[in-house]
Amino acid sequence: MTTDLGGVDRATDVAVTDEGAAVVSGDTGQDVLPGDPDGWNVDLVVARYLPSGDLDPEFADDGVQTWGPSGPDEHAAAVSLLDGGGIVAAGLTTDSRTRAVLIRLRPGGEPKRSFGDRGGRIVELGGSQGVSDVATDLAIEDGNRIVLGGWADDRRGKRSIAVARLQLSGEFDREFGVGGRVRTSIGNRAMANALALAPDRIVVAGSRRHNDTDAAVASYRSD
Repeated sequence: MTTDLGGVDRATDVAVTDEGAAVVSGDTGQDVLPGDPDGWNVDLVVARYLPSGDLDPEFADDGVQTWGPSGPDEHAAAVSLLDGGGIVAAGLTTDSRTRAVLIRLRPGGEPKRSFGDRGGRIVELGGSQGVSDVATDLAIEDGNRIVLGGWADDRRGKRSIAVARLQLSGEFDREFGVGGRVRTSIGNRAMANALALAPDRIVVAGSRRHNDTDAAVASYRSD
Protein backbone atom coordinates (compact mmCIF):
# COMPACT_ATOMS: atom_id res chain seq x y z
CA MET A 1 0.00 0.00 0.00
CA THR A 2 1.36 3.43 -0.95
CA THR A 3 0.00 6.96 -0.75
CA ASP A 4 0.93 9.61 -3.32
CA LEU A 5 0.44 13.12 -1.97
CA GLY A 6 1.66 14.67 -5.19
CA GLY A 7 5.26 15.34 -4.21
CA VAL A 8 8.21 13.79 -2.42
CA ASP A 9 6.39 12.04 0.43
CA ARG A 10 7.61 10.21 3.49
CA ALA A 11 6.12 8.55 6.59
CA THR A 12 8.01 8.83 9.88
CA ASP A 13 5.85 7.36 12.65
CA VAL A 14 2.57 5.55 13.29
CA ALA A 15 0.10 5.11 16.14
CA VAL A 16 -2.89 2.76 16.16
CA THR A 17 -6.29 3.63 17.62
CA ASP A 18 -8.42 1.25 19.69
CA GLU A 19 -10.56 0.75 16.57
CA GLY A 20 -7.54 -0.36 14.54
CA ALA A 21 -7.07 2.78 12.47
CA ALA A 22 -3.47 3.75 11.74
CA VAL A 23 -2.52 7.39 12.30
CA VAL A 24 0.63 8.18 10.35
CA SER A 25 2.85 11.26 10.53
CA GLY A 26 5.17 12.39 7.77
CA ASP A 27 5.81 15.19 5.33
CA THR A 28 5.37 16.06 1.69
CA GLY A 29 7.60 18.22 -0.49
CA GLN A 30 6.44 20.18 -3.52
CA ASP A 31 8.60 21.86 -6.17
CA VAL A 32 6.79 25.19 -6.19
CA LEU A 33 9.48 26.98 -8.21
CA PRO A 34 10.80 24.51 -10.83
CA GLY A 35 14.46 25.05 -11.59
CA ASP A 36 15.09 27.01 -8.37
CA PRO A 37 17.03 24.97 -5.77
CA ASP A 38 15.29 26.99 -3.05
CA GLY A 39 11.88 26.44 -4.61
CA TRP A 40 10.88 23.39 -2.57
CA ASN A 41 8.21 23.66 0.08
CA VAL A 42 7.80 20.88 2.66
CA ASP A 43 4.71 20.54 4.87
CA LEU A 44 3.98 18.30 7.83
CA VAL A 45 1.34 15.65 7.16
CA VAL A 46 -0.90 13.47 9.34
CA ALA A 47 -3.01 10.76 7.67
CA ARG A 48 -5.46 8.22 9.05
CA TYR A 49 -5.98 4.82 7.48
CA LEU A 50 -8.88 2.45 8.08
CA PRO A 51 -8.08 -1.16 9.05
CA SER A 52 -8.72 -2.01 5.39
CA GLY A 53 -5.75 0.17 4.39
CA ASP A 54 -7.87 2.86 2.76
CA LEU A 55 -7.55 6.49 3.77
CA ASP A 56 -10.31 7.44 6.21
CA PRO A 57 -12.68 9.79 4.30
CA GLU A 58 -14.02 11.14 7.61
CA PHE A 59 -10.58 12.41 8.65
CA ALA A 60 -9.62 15.94 7.51
CA ASP A 61 -9.44 16.23 3.70
CA ASP A 62 -10.10 12.71 2.40
CA GLY A 63 -7.93 11.18 5.10
CA VAL A 64 -4.97 13.58 5.08
CA GLN A 65 -4.27 16.76 7.05
CA THR A 66 -1.45 18.96 5.77
CA TRP A 67 -0.06 21.59 8.12
CA GLY A 68 2.49 24.27 7.41
CA PRO A 69 2.57 28.08 7.41
CA SER A 70 3.69 29.64 4.14
CA GLY A 71 7.45 30.06 3.97
CA PRO A 72 9.17 27.67 6.38
CA ASP A 73 9.45 23.91 5.84
CA GLU A 74 7.91 21.55 8.39
CA HIS A 75 9.02 17.96 8.89
CA ALA A 76 7.27 15.42 11.15
CA ALA A 77 9.21 13.01 13.35
CA ALA A 78 6.63 11.44 15.67
CA VAL A 79 2.91 11.13 16.36
CA SER A 80 0.91 10.10 19.41
CA LEU A 81 -2.76 9.79 20.37
CA LEU A 82 -4.66 11.61 23.10
CA ASP A 83 -7.57 10.31 25.12
CA GLY A 84 -10.73 11.02 23.18
CA GLY A 85 -9.12 10.64 19.76
CA GLY A 86 -7.06 13.82 19.51
CA ILE A 87 -3.65 13.69 17.83
CA VAL A 88 -0.30 15.31 18.60
CA ALA A 89 2.62 15.34 16.15
CA ALA A 90 6.12 16.75 16.60
CA GLY A 91 9.08 17.55 14.42
CA LEU A 92 10.87 20.63 13.17
CA THR A 93 10.36 23.81 11.22
CA THR A 94 13.04 25.66 9.31
CA ASP A 95 13.06 29.36 8.58
CA SER A 96 15.96 31.53 9.70
CA ARG A 97 16.88 28.65 12.02
CA THR A 98 15.72 25.16 12.91
CA ARG A 99 13.21 24.89 15.73
CA ALA A 100 11.07 22.17 17.26
CA VAL A 101 7.39 22.28 16.33
CA LEU A 102 4.34 20.63 17.89
CA ILE A 103 0.88 20.41 16.34
CA ARG A 104 -2.41 19.27 17.79
CA LEU A 105 -5.38 17.95 15.81
CA ARG A 106 -8.95 17.24 16.80
CA PRO A 107 -10.28 13.66 16.42
CA GLY A 108 -11.64 14.53 12.98
CA GLY A 109 -8.27 15.82 11.80
CA GLU A 110 -8.95 19.55 12.04
CA PRO A 111 -6.24 21.67 13.71
CA LYS A 112 -7.09 22.68 17.26
CA ARG A 113 -7.16 26.42 16.68
CA SER A 114 -6.68 27.33 20.34
CA PHE A 115 -3.33 25.51 20.32
CA GLY A 116 -0.67 27.99 19.23
CA ASP A 117 -0.95 29.35 15.67
CA ARG A 118 -3.56 27.45 13.63
CA GLY A 119 -3.05 24.34 15.73
CA GLY A 120 0.75 24.42 15.92
CA ARG A 121 3.37 26.07 18.05
CA ILE A 122 7.14 26.45 18.20
CA VAL A 123 8.71 24.73 21.22
CA GLU A 124 12.01 26.20 22.37
CA LEU A 125 13.64 23.03 23.71
CA GLY A 126 16.89 24.91 24.31
CA GLY A 127 15.31 27.74 26.28
CA SER A 128 16.90 31.19 26.18
CA GLN A 129 20.32 29.68 25.41
CA GLY A 130 19.12 27.71 22.42
CA VAL A 131 19.97 28.61 18.84
CA SER A 132 18.30 25.65 17.13
CA ASP A 133 16.41 22.60 18.35
CA VAL A 134 14.59 19.58 16.99
CA ALA A 135 11.94 17.26 18.44
CA THR A 136 12.55 13.65 17.44
CA ASP A 137 10.01 11.75 19.56
CA LEU A 138 7.10 12.31 21.92
CA ALA A 139 4.87 10.50 24.37
CA ILE A 140 1.72 11.29 26.36
CA GLU A 141 2.13 11.06 30.13
CA ASP A 142 -0.92 10.31 32.31
CA GLY A 143 -3.20 11.37 29.47
CA ASN A 144 -2.68 15.07 30.08
CA ARG A 145 0.97 15.97 29.50
CA ILE A 146 3.09 15.93 26.36
CA VAL A 147 6.71 14.83 26.69
CA LEU A 148 9.13 15.76 23.90
CA GLY A 149 12.63 14.44 23.32
CA GLY A 150 15.25 15.71 20.90
CA TRP A 151 18.25 17.98 20.89
CA ALA A 152 19.22 21.64 21.17
CA ASP A 153 22.26 23.63 20.01
CA ASP A 154 23.58 26.54 22.06
CA ARG A 155 25.34 29.67 20.85
CA ARG A 156 28.74 27.95 21.12
CA GLY A 157 27.62 25.18 18.79
CA LYS A 158 27.38 22.55 21.53
CA ARG A 159 24.55 20.07 21.02
CA SER A 160 22.74 18.59 24.04
CA ILE A 161 19.97 16.09 24.67
CA ALA A 162 16.78 18.06 25.30
CA VAL A 163 13.59 16.92 27.03
CA ALA A 164 10.51 19.05 27.67
CA ARG A 165 7.13 18.44 29.23
CA LEU A 166 4.09 20.49 28.26
CA GLN A 167 0.47 20.77 29.27
CA LEU A 168 -2.14 19.89 26.64
CA SER A 169 -2.60 23.64 26.17
CA GLY A 170 0.96 23.80 24.85
CA GLU A 171 2.35 25.64 27.87
CA PHE A 172 5.45 24.26 29.55
CA ASP A 173 4.87 22.19 32.69
CA ARG A 174 6.80 24.23 35.25
CA GLU A 175 6.95 21.28 37.65
CA PHE A 176 9.41 19.50 35.34
CA GLY A 177 13.07 20.47 35.17
CA VAL A 178 13.72 24.20 34.84
CA GLY A 179 10.68 25.90 33.40
CA GLY A 180 9.50 22.62 31.90
CA ARG A 181 12.80 21.72 30.18
CA VAL A 182 15.95 19.69 30.84
CA ARG A 183 19.16 19.67 28.81
CA THR A 184 21.91 17.06 29.21
CA SER A 185 25.41 17.50 27.77
CA ILE A 186 27.39 14.34 27.05
CA GLY A 187 30.50 15.15 25.04
CA ASN A 188 30.36 17.85 22.38
CA ARG A 189 27.33 16.65 20.45
CA ALA A 190 24.57 14.63 22.09
CA MET A 191 21.06 14.02 20.83
CA ALA A 192 18.00 11.94 21.66
CA ASN A 193 16.36 9.94 18.90
CA ALA A 194 13.76 7.99 20.88
CA LEU A 195 11.75 8.44 24.09
CA ALA A 196 9.78 6.12 26.35
CA LEU A 197 7.90 6.49 29.63
CA ALA A 198 8.23 4.38 32.77
CA PRO A 199 5.90 4.78 35.79
CA ASP A 200 8.21 7.34 37.39
CA ARG A 201 10.80 8.09 34.72
CA ILE A 202 11.36 9.48 31.26
CA VAL A 203 14.00 7.59 29.28
CA VAL A 204 15.63 8.79 26.06
CA ALA A 205 18.10 7.04 23.77
CA GLY A 206 20.34 8.51 21.11
CA SER A 207 24.01 9.20 20.57
CA ARG A 208 26.88 11.38 21.66
CA ARG A 209 30.07 12.36 19.92
CA HIS A 210 33.33 13.28 21.60
CA ASN A 211 36.41 11.60 20.16
CA ASP A 212 34.13 8.89 18.80
CA THR A 213 30.39 8.36 18.38
CA ASP A 214 28.72 6.25 21.06
CA ALA A 215 25.20 5.25 21.99
CA ALA A 216 23.73 7.38 24.76
CA VAL A 217 20.85 6.78 27.18
CA ALA A 218 19.55 9.27 29.73
CA SER A 219 16.88 8.86 32.42
CA TYR A 220 14.93 11.59 34.19
CA ARG A 221 12.58 11.54 37.15
CA SER A 222 9.11 12.41 35.95
CA ASP A 223 8.31 14.26 39.18
